[in-house]
Amino acid sequence: MAFAAPLLSWLNMQTGGFHFFGESTEGKTTALQVASSVFGRPEDEQRGHYIQRWRLTDNALEQIAKAYSGFLLPLDEIKQCEPQIVANVVYMLGNNTGKARATDTGSGKPVATWRLMFLSTGEKTLADHMADINKRPDAGAEVRMIAVPSNAGKGFGLFDCLNGFDGGAELAAAIKKYTHLYYGSAGREFIDKLVSGIDHLPNELSTYISEFKASYLPVGAAGQVSRVAEYFALAARAGEWATEWGLTGWRNGEAEESAENCMNAWLNQRGGSGSHEDIAAMKQVQLFFEMYGESKFSWMNRVDDDHAPNTIERYGFRVKDKAYDDTLYYVLPGMFQKICAGYQAKKVARLLVDRGALIVNSGPHFTKQREIPGFEKKQRVYVVNSKVFLLADSAQ
Repeated sequence: MAFAAPLLSWLNMQTGGFHFFGESTEGKTTALQVASSVFGRPEDEQRGHYIQRWRLTDNALEQIAKAYSGFLLPLDEIKQCEPQIVANVVYMLGNNTGKARATDTGSGKPVATWRLMFLSTGEKTLADHMADINKRPDAGAEVRMIAVPSNAGKGFGLFDCLNGFDGGAELAAAIKKYTHLYYGSAGREFIDKLVSGIDHLPNELSTYISEFKASYLPVGAAGQVSRVAEYFALAARAGEWATEWGLTGWRNGEAEESAENCMNAWLNQRGGSGSHEDIAAMKQVQLFFEMYGESKFSWMNRVDDDHAPNTIERYGFRVKDKAYDDTLYYVLPGMFQKICAGYQAKKVARLLVDRGALIVNSGPHFTKQREIPGFEKKQRVYVVNSKVFLLADSAQ
């Protein structure tokens, strides 16, 4: 990430960032220390910290972003910042410009601009952080701050090997020690190499990103996913160049493999390579049925049973259907609109059909006619089957 930051201008790419999220003590801050040591000392009481904290306002971050333009901006502990401010900051960073302001005389002040990479940490994703105020980020925020799980799954937190140390804590302590002793030289040498290769390296970078996407992007990936893949590719190429120039000690191909692993981890936690809106809609529908599949749907064969509990705020009915060997949910049209709140009901219905969770006849209707208790004539309802509980797994 640190090596990738100076490359953005070659491709005219906007500011982008990654966010390591996971439990405390997994090594997220250690990752920031390593990245920061490429160009500066991670923490220095006399000259100021290279690592910044999320505990700031969007106005303050404008000046910080301007100062870090062309380099990596590390931001630690997202929980220290209010959820809505974080969302605004992510958009501001990704747009490469600050707010337009007027002077006392009404003329415009110079607008702060930058182009950088930022690396963030926290125990929650941006989506989880915003859920605390009952809001959700849109697709724009997702491609500006790319959430990657910090746990490598090897039992060592963020690390996938211990390099001879007894545990992750000992390795992290050693990294912290040495990043505070040795820093800055790798970044300066990297810049020298970039400048000396200015005639051919930009074309190599552009070609590499195209090849990376062709190799690692799932077939049919949404445009949002393709855009994010460019940042993973950028980090991979930067790491490989730094390795070729003797600055990392890694073996050839290791940076690319790491970028691929992190991209796959991002795709897995995201829910697939489809569009952000489609995945979010499917998660919302699945969550509704997980929460209310019993309490808001009356059994068809119990509606005349005086001992059956009343259904509060009924969304429809459920029935054991022998033909499908499944429990089916008959969702009333008005209630289906409520389930899809925030999304177009017709588009959600089409997504459900594509995933086999909504049963339809041939024809233009997403509903089927069914006999419903309390109505003299058959009514049109959305017929949802139990595949609705697997939507998050199939939202590709």
